[in-house]
Amino acid sequence: YAVCRIALLVAGVICATAGGTLLYIGESQRLSVASLVPGSDFAAVPGGCEILGLEHGQEERREQQWVGCERQTVVECWDRWWYEFRGKEVSVRSREEAVKRRVGQCVGDPAPGRFSMGQQATCWRAVATPVPAAYNCGNPQCFKIFDPQDEVSTLLGRGDGTVENGGILLGVAAVLLCVVVPAAVALERRAKRRAAGKCGSEQEVPAAGGPV
Repeated sequence: YAVCRIALLVAGVICATAGGTLLYIGESQRLSVASLVPGSDFAAVPGGCEILGLEHGQEERREQQWVGCERQTVVECWDRWWYEFRGKEVSVRSREEAVKRRVGQCVGDPAPGRFSMGQQATCWRAVATPVPAAYNCGNPQCFKIFDPQDEVSTLLGRGDGTVENGGILLGVAAVLLCVVVPAAVALERRAKRRAAGKCGSEQEVPAAGGPV
């Protein structure tokens, strides 16, 4: 019982710590994009942009991820794409686009990016520079072929998901620390009392051959 109680207590503390950390990270992500207004900060480029070139790289990432209340190392293969594009007679380079190829080592063909050579794409330019770093422009003029509104929505969704996961872990921690661990302590005490009562009963039995 004691080993089980200690294990549950440790698991509860780990879940509480992980949950609190995720809540903090999620709220920070939310705050970093809460003041962004893509519709006012960017304007569509008339005529769009043409994709002039592609640059590719790949990367194996080893990340610590929470699986339940346990941190595990997960290896993932990511393809990295950059695009050179032209809009309003200005040729610039995009920010990186990361596409997850698979879980595990980088083998086989790369996962395709969003754009291809010669493609005509909708693009945007910053109304004024500099812009907040959360927009991740990729070039000083902040021309973008990735919709800034979609990028902000993705960042908000990421923050919401992180907060939600933190809340789940805190809920698990609350159940472990406030319900399961006290129940385990009660069972341990009950077992000790039962064992003590049994020992007392055995001591009261008269020895064989004693006085009648």
